Amino acid sequence: MRYIKQPARIRVSNLCDRIEGGERRASRHGSLLPNTLRALVCGPSGCGKTNVVIDLLESPHGVRFENVYVYSKSLQQPKYRYLERLLRSMEEIGYHAFPDNGDVLRDNANLLILFQQDGTNLRHVYNDHVNTDMTFEEFVALCRDCWRQR
Repeated sequence: MRYIKQPARIRVSNLCDRIEGGERRASRHGSLLPNTLRALVCGPSGCGKTNVVIDLLESPHGVRFENVYVYSKSLQQPKYRYLERLLRSMEEIGYHAFPDNGDVLRDNANLLILFQQDGTNLRHVYNDHVNTDMTFEEFVALCRDCWRQR
């Protein structure tokens, strides 16, 4: 397939802006994150995934979800128990825990939090979520740069 630039263009605008008279609503998750968020937090055991999730949920600048889905083979660990108690105490948030992610993990995440990965797992993340946005080599370079800047 070839891309051929055309002289005629179709302007695409945000209908919400026109309907709401250009008024901007405050983002549900604050200024740092998009209003609609489907996040995946990926990394090897012991790298800090659960700490990141708890910090995102507890921070006043963090995320505000209606539902939180946790997929882990080790839901009995103290951090997961703490997370469950924290979220179950908030009536406005639904907490859902699953020991197996094979049936329920969505492919349309728009926020990826990746702790350092080996090449095989990085390739899986790239194929499932990134491949139309950049080359694998660019993705690897981006990840390495981010992992260096701790």
